[in-house]
Amino acid sequence: EVEKIERDLKRAGYYAHTALVEYMASRNTLVVAVLIATGILAVLADPTTAMPRTIAIVGLLTATLGYAIPRMVLNLQARARVDRIQRGLPDALDIIRMCLSGGLPLRESIQRVASEIGMFHPDIALELQVIQHHADTNSMPDALKKFARRIDTPDINALASLVSQSDQVGTNVASAVAEYADGIRRQHRQRAEETASKTSISLLFPVIFCLA
Repeated sequence: EVEKIERDLKRAGYYAHTALVEYMASRNTLVVAVLIATGILAVLADPTTAMPRTIAIVGLLTATLGYAIPRMVLNLQARARVDRIQRGLPDALDIIRMCLSGGLPLRESIQRVASEIGMFHPDIALELQVIQHHADTNSMPDALKKFARRIDTPDINALASLVSQSDQVGTNVASAVAEYADGIRRQHRQRAEETASKTSISLLFPVIFCLA
């Protein structure tokens, strides 16, 4: 569970080395504070009535919510950020392709795109900066593999495999990135069309009911 929380923190963009400790401390402090407040109120309540029992039940429910809601919020933040990264990935790959076509190596292209795309896709810019730091300490294929493990989506995993194979075989990375960006756009278009088709079918029965 702690590993899952740490992974979701990174997927949500919390890269501080104290992020996990701060999250756990905040959640546990909230639960303990609710339990202490519940105990104090239950002791101060009139024992001849049902008020202490009611306070205890409400306090336990509140403590449970205080434990579960931060995890749900973090999960939602992680999913929303991953969706934003997937939507903006083709644009970032197009700019990287132009840099590669202009003669820049892949590492410098990523650094250049990370500094210029922050206004439009800040999440991708942050991830590109992390990739750059990992590439400086190890290698670009390893940095992309870590990126794929952090985001954990089919598109990112395929991109990491593509760049790694291109680096090993020695093929043109620019053309491979361009083809992959076009493929991602086609997949996104197909997903949007599929979602639209499902929506129209879902609306069919309420419309028939209203007409009837």
